[in-house]
Amino acid sequence: LSGEELGNNINIYPNPVNTSINVNIAATSSNSETYDLKILGTGGLLIQQKTVSGPLWQGNTADFQPGTYILRVFNHDTQNLIGESKFVKL
Repeated sequence: LSGEELGNNINIYPNPVNTSINVNIAATSSNSETYDLKILGTGGLLIQQKTVSGPLWQGNTADFQPGTYILRVFNHDTQNLIGESKFVKL
């Protein structure tokens, strides 16, 4: 999966993911931005939510069930959706 739709602002690697996921957010205005990350499972169920500072984040996916997940990144201040991308947990 490449991040086509709105995902061109987010780079998720590795994909598929095993125990940890790396997220690189394309800087929208400055690298000191704060972002809200939401990981959703199939059916839109919120699995994990984090607030992160800066464009890089690494998360632990060891407890996730195998399947497809959606990562959404929002600007923390404006709550505008910055990007959305899918990843697969093995």
